[in-house]
Amino acid sequence: MKRILAATIPLLLLAVARLAAGQSLDVTTPQPAAGNLRSVATSGLAVSLPRLTGRSAVLVVPSPGMDTSKLADLNEDLEIMCRLLDTLLGKAQIQTRASSSSWAQPRSSTRALLLPGFGALFAIEVDFPLAPAPEREAQDENGAKDALWHKVRDELRGRTSRRGGSARSPAPVYSELRVSSLKRTLLDAVKHTGNIRHLRPADGILMVAVESRSARSTDARGCSQPANIMVLQTTKKEADGLLNGRIEAGAFGRNRSFLTYQQASPTTASPSH
Repeated sequence: MKRILAATIPLLLLAVARLAAGQSLDVTTPQPAAGNLRSVATSGLAVSLPRLTGRSAVLVVPSPGMDTSKLADLNEDLEIMCRLLDTLLGKAQIQTRASSSSWAQPRSSTRALLLPGFGALFAIEVDFPLAPAPEREAQDENGAKDALWHKVRDELRGRTSRRGGSARSPAPVYSELRVSSLKRTLLDAVKHTGNIRHLRPADGILMVAVESRSARSTDARGCSQPANIMVLQTTKKEADGLLNGRIEAGAFGRNRSFLTYQQASPTTASPSH
């Protein structure tokens, strides 16, 4: 089970990182096909994708030969889950940013992606820091003399310098209370994913929160830090247990860790409860 989840996270989080950066998913231009489906080639494999409208916040990548009725069920269930998460986040007064993705509803806070053999991912973009700002690095004597070195290092780390002589905007303030509220909301939402049809018990369920650009801190030179990403991972089997009462919600929350890391530095990932 752990090996399955370990294989799931990198691929799905790559999609989240691209969406957080405002990039599209890597698929070739769809070719027209019969009905409500379009055929595309992905890594040399012909698959079918639903026609993505401006009202959809869901992307399902079907397995080859998937029945269209199952595809419709998955699209519907993921759409329901996105709206349910939006409702829970609103009740908890958690600030989110609407998606700017070309395949997501402009007013939608939650996006969903399903990959066959991996599972379902639900992503939100929040308008507050998910981790305390890192301590600002003090420039050493050599560093202070080598501006080009720092420029290239910042580019490597995914930082962008804020140009212009205007005053900097106030640094976003990390609030443990806000982050705890977000964690509780995501934990409460997990049981509802037990209603998603056609997932295997071993399929992963990932809840992912990404900092919006306005929530990111800056370093001493005004360079924007990479986004923090917070991940809650579980399985369809555990979601079913929560939904049916076989797993107690309080115990599930106490035994579940969130993974929080910076987008450009995944090796610094550290679990948090």
